[in-house]
Amino acid sequence: MSEPVARTVKDFCRAYGVSRPTVYRLLAAGKLKAVKVSSTKTLIPEESAKAWFGSLAPTHVLRHADARDCVKQEETARNTRTPQSINKSKELRQRENT
Repeated sequence: MSEPVARTVKDFCRAYGVSRPTVYRLLAAGKLKAVKVSSTKTLIPEESAKAWFGSLAPTHVLRHADARDCVKQEETARNTRTPQSINKSKELRQRENT
């Protein structure tokens, strides 16, 4: 199947994983170009879509392995008891015993 020359806003959203409001914000900011072909249809040239996508910083891309590491770090942080939480637990136990 050949690559499209242009995409509708709906197809662009689906292909690039963005919302309609985001597309219109990008258009308003001049970061994306579009052609209005009728009163109800807007097309985004594929070269404009690729240029926008290529302009995104590589830090926005999160590899699966990195995502797994982030989740593990968050779980560890949640399950780690801090000195403050240990002291608070001791205080609560002391109050219950008195």
